[in-house]
Amino acid sequence: MAAETFKLRKSPWWTVFSRPRATFEQMLEGYPEAYNVMMAMAAGFAILLQYLFNRGLSHHDLPGAIYLEAFIMGPIFGLLCYFLVGWLFAVVGRRFGGVGTPAQNRMVWAWCFVPYITGMIVLWTPMTLAAIVRAQFIYSLPDWAKHGLLNLEVFFYYAFIPFWCWALYVMLIGLMVVNKYTWRGAILTTAFSYVLVYAFYWLCFMVFHLIGMMLT
Repeated sequence: MAAETFKLRKSPWWTVFSRPRATFEQMLEGYPEAYNVMMAMAAGFAILLQYLFNRGLSHHDLPGAIYLEAFIMGPIFGLLCYFLVGWLFAVVGRRFGGVGTPAQNRMVWAWCFVPYITGMIVLWTPMTLAAIVRAQFIYSLPDWAKHGLLNLEVFFYYAFIPFWCWALYVMLIGLMVVNKYTWRGAILTTAFSYVLVYAFYWLCFMVFHLIGMMLT
């Protein structure tokens, strides 16, 4: 179906998978900001949940506590990223010929997480259940069952990679649509924004580290 005849549903949750370019083109006509904000909050929950799970694997944190922490702090984190990344994409994108506004770039960032969140729902739910069963019955399960559950957790964890890659692809498509530039511009905008964010993160980390050393 051609992009010009494509009709966007009330929620682009499904169409962003199959027609990302046409979906973003239709959303540019004035998609409600409230839906974008809700998606940003869900994206913040998903990002923070993955971070906490990675940390919890080494600290042996309880899955329930991880989900609760992500549920409380994730939406706040998502909203902060929503406004920061939209502004950053717009500023960096202009260096490569982009014309998108911060609001349009925010929309792209929020909705590119649809595959990411879908992967978490499909894969991380059974992964969590396997982890809970293994933790609850670790002393009563036979060795083959313990290893089987552990291998199942590892499989679900790494099966998430294609969903992450598709989310990155959707974001690049969205940046191309709103900024009206090629793959090169979308990739460079993403790469430079990523470097700037992490440079700021490490700068803050070093500052707080130095302050801590001075106070001790």
